[in-house]
Amino acid sequence: MDIVRYSLRNFALEALRLKKRRDNLNETDEDGLRRYMAFVLTGRHPDQDEQAIVDVLADQISPDDVDILEVLRDFDSLNGVSEDLPFVISIAVYPVPRFEDTLKKDCMLTCLISNNVCAT
Repeated sequence: MDIVRYSLRNFALEALRLKKRRDNLNETDEDGLRRYMAFVLTGRHPDQDEQAIVDVLADQISPDDVDILEVLRDFDSLNGVSEDLPFVISIAVYPVPRFEDTLKKDCMLTCLISNNVCAT
């Protein structure tokens, strides 16, 4: 299996292309959704024998453009890069689960958290 590097933009565009119906209508069908999910969750391209990886350094914005961006995020994980590993505690490493063991439905918790109390 070949490894193919994608910029974040190109990865998202390829995922959206896979989501569309194969007859090029601007609708999503079950097959398109299955292909989209397989690509974004595993990086395996359903049409080609390749493993996609996202190059986070591709298409960086310039410092002059930072002020014009509004960034909204939902962080599920946080990654960092360091050459000297300045950690004072042990690093925990967890294996990536098999696809069969991952969540199939959204389990988003919706509540306002204030002063360590969750109010719905």
